[in-house]
Amino acid sequence: MKSIIILLIMMLSLQAAPARGGERVFKQNNGVTFTGQARGNQHLNWIESSDGEILKYNPATKNYELAEIKDNNLKPSGIKYEDGIKKAKSLKNIKLKNEDVYRLWHQKQEAHRLRVMP
Repeated sequence: MKSIIILLIMMLSLQAAPARGGERVFKQNNGVTFTGQARGNQHLNWIESSDGEILKYNPATKNYELAEIKDNNLKPSGIKYEDGIKKAKSLKNIKLKNEDVYRLWHQKQEAHRLRVMP
């Protein structure tokens, strides 16, 4: 009985692991680098560039791309992050804001919390 109680207490104390904090250097497929910070946790994660762009890594292109919300998830948009990205964003009509990403992140955390705690 004690072991069940201890196990339940341990399960309740488990939380999402945060992304590694602090600025670091990220590298694009062509060797160009940029600085940014990893954000989020296992429920939703992204890179925020030093100029505030929300990025996702695309394993198919091996580049960090502007992120967009599709199917209630954060996905790469197909637009590689680089200088002059504002023009590319306007051409594809990407209007992702930090508030949108944090709202989605909180929704995913809450959904996970509801699944874990009856």
